[in-house]
Amino acid sequence: MDARTFRDLLVDAPQAALIRAVDEGQSRKNMLPLLEAELQRSWSRLQRLREYRNLLASPVYCLPPEILSTIFFTYAQANNELYNLRWTRLLLVCKCWHDVAKCTRSLWSFIEFSRDDPHHEATPEEESRNIRRIEMQRKHAGLFPLTVLMSQYIPLSEARLAFVRTFGDSLSLSSLFLSGMLSYIHETVRLLSVRRHAFLRTLIIFCHPRTH
Repeated sequence: MDARTFRDLLVDAPQAALIRAVDEGQSRKNMLPLLEAELQRSWSRLQRLREYRNLLASPVYCLPPEILSTIFFTYAQANNELYNLRWTRLLLVCKCWHDVAKCTRSLWSFIEFSRDDPHHEATPEEESRNIRRIEMQRKHAGLFPLTVLMSQYIPLSEARLAFVRTFGDSLSLSSLFLSGMLSYIHETVRLLSVRRHAFLRTLIIFCHPRTH
């Protein structure tokens, strides 16, 4: 935020419509929406003032976005939080960190595709939540090289099979770690092999024998 923006924020006055309503003694019905709008505007103004205060108070807020991105990735990697997305609590620190982390594609590129438990079938709500997570990660990762971790001990749902096909069309699949029952893995590999993966650098497959 530059000095001019900061000054404009400091001298920002209430909306003229609200002042006029007060001066004219308008009814509560007329004043209430105006006051609600002013409260929302004031809250936003205070948020921006806090951001500027943070910029002045802490050197870390003055770091360039690319340095912050590197720090965030190093933090997530060191704490083993890339797949489980626990690093996303950084998004809650402030708007600056939120914006930088959201635009750091490498943070979103480690996708745990399946957490299937052979003794537990995912509920529709759990399945929907996992699909939304994968969609969000792929959206934020963009064309950044993807590292995908898949475990298959039960058949994949139709929704997840659809995502396997999209990985088959992806030009950004860089690393794939696949484990599970041979029959299920075979189907996944078949779907992925439809296309040539020019940027695939790491492929590790671990098959478990079928147990009864």
